[in-house]
Amino acid sequence: MKRISIYTKLILTELIAIVIFLFVQMNLDFNWATEILGVSAFLFGLLIAFTISNSHSRLNEIRDKLREQDALLLSISYLSKNFDSNIFKIIKNKIDELLISQIDYNLIDFDIKTPEKLRELYDYIEKIKFKGRPQIEAHEKMLDALNDILKIHEAISYRVKNKMRGYEWISLFLLGGIILFCFLALNNKSPISIIVLSIFTSAISLLFFILSEIESLGWQESNWIWEPLVNLFLELKLLPYFPKGIIKKKRVNIGKLVKTNKIRIAEYPFPYPNMKGKIIKIISIKDIPPKSNFILKNI
Repeated sequence: MKRISIYTKLILTELIAIVIFLFVQMNLDFNWATEILGVSAFLFGLLIAFTISNSHSRLNEIRDKLREQDALLLSISYLSKNFDSNIFKIIKNKIDELLISQIDYNLIDFDIKTPEKLRELYDYIEKIKFKGRPQIEAHEKMLDALNDILKIHEAISYRVKNKMRGYEWISLFLLGGIILFCFLALNNKSPISIIVLSIFTSAISLLFFILSEIESLGWQESNWIWEPLVNLFLELKLLPYFPKGIIKKKRVNIGKLVKTNKIRIAEYPFPYPNMKGKIIKIISIKDIPPKSNFILKNI
């Protein structure tokens, strides 16, 4: 299912609010509604500001940890060049498999397959036979980097699951509902009243949309997930890798992100999280017309 943009949601909310205020009017005491609205708006503002700030901190920490992991994996790839070409290729392939395992699964399921692939990389590097000072130092640095990655994975696994509790959402929805109820009480069906109250309703809805996007880790994902991953793949001399669904849902703009003519696309025959029978195709980006969707052609 294609993800609906915040802008589309906001426009729909504004239209719905206008219709509601156009046809619904509640004859309640004006002073009573004003007092309730003031208290509710104050509590809602405090709670929504706290939750958005907390959720944004969670997202930023996950983003920073992922980028730290990228740097360490790139360092391991560079250090592996101190060994023979076969070892270098095997390590690069195992790093590729690790990154793919992270991309195949949602971030909330970060700990499903990633630990297994990281363990394979760790076991292989640990058993590498080395000789000479350069290889000894490279081997030690690679193991140190892997130990740091293990700690990073623990931190990411904890943070992705540290989501808002149900009672926090309930509190926000209750306060938002009380505010909307007060808006209905204050509505006198005049054009100014309808326009102002519908704008306030849309503004409150926008805060919910933003919070939901941040909590689901989908907030600006193209910038903090896919762009760094594309750059990492290219640094490793690997083709960028994308699940087909990400492109179909237009969650990423391939034309803007990819700096190469070829990418890898993964197709999954079975529903998530069943990865059996996964097919990886190499796709060539033949044409990217301005202000239109890119054209993909199978090689």
